[in-house]
Parts: sequence; structure tokens; C-alpha cells
Amino acid sequence: IQFKVVDSENEYFLAWTTTPWTLPGNVALAVKPDATYAQVLSNKQLLWVAQELVERVFANREYSVVTTALGSELVGKHYEPLFPYVDSDKPSGWSVLPADFVSLTDGTGIVHTAALFGEDDYALALKYDLPLVPTLDDEGKFLPFVALVSGKFYKSTKKIINQALAKQGSLFKEEKI
Repeated sequence: IQFKVVDSENEYFLAWTTTPWTLPGNVALAVKPDATYAQVLSNKQLLWVAQELVERVFANREYSVVTTALGSELVGKHYEPLFPYVDSDKPSGWSVLPADFVSLTDGTGIVHTAALFGEDDYALALKYDLPLVPTLDDEGKFLPFVALVSGKFYKSTKKIINQALAKQGSLFKEEKI
């Protein structure tokens, strides 16, 4: 998923998720602070991804590495939310944060974080005072304010969410694992 960097025309953080249903609740991205990240030019877009995953992420695509930076240098940068459902004025919201749980074996080396879905996400949210806004009710159905999938059971929303992301140009790649 492409997360657009604030105040940029064509720069994005490329994050991976196996749970698209959590994307309406996204509040942060996590990077491995001591890992090297590459800014890759592909299809006229600048995309940040862990350097050691560049070849796998951009397989069968034309690309060139523009520059590199440590994950710690990306920390604090902000990006635009994918969806307008979670609202907060917390300064750490929709920013890149350091996290030891980020893996460089799968995905892009940048982890999408939805504060209320997952132990690591929740711990990161508490540590950095991220917005804690539930998007699901007690039955696993999306709350009314999540208009795109309101009232739908979370496991039935992948196709709807992915289509919305594709339509807005945020879906980099979709595959079944």
C-alpha cells in the first residue's frame, strides 16, 4: 500500500499488510531504525522500502534507487491518511515510528499500524500516544462512521477496501499468500 508523504508530490512509503480490513484504522507506520531504506523511482513515483527487499518488491518492474537512509532518519516524517475515518490531533498520528518488531524477511520493511488490532500495534500506540479509535463493534462489524464498509463483518471487506485503494491510486500490489 502506498502512503503519500505529507507535502510531497510523488513520494510514498510502501507498506505491506496481510490484513486489509485494518487499513481504515491506520494511524502510523513502523520502520526498523537501524535498517537501511531505499528511495526507489518507479513509474514516476518515489517509493521508500527496505533496501534489502528492493529486488523482491520491484520484481518485474522498472526501477532505480535514488538514495538511501537509515530507518531512524525516516522517523518523524508524516504521511496522509488512506481514509478519513479516524480523526485526531495527536502529533504522532500518521507518522513513521521506530519499532523492533519490523521484519526484513517479508513485505517491504515498513509496517502499517492500526493501534487497536494486534499486540505490537497496541504497544506502539501506547508508547507514542497514537489515536485509539475503534473501527469495529463487539461483533466484528464496522462501525457506522467507516462509511465504505459500515455494518459489514470485517472478514468480508477485503475486496471492497482493496478496490477503494486501487481507485485512489494507493494499491501498489495485491497477491494471495
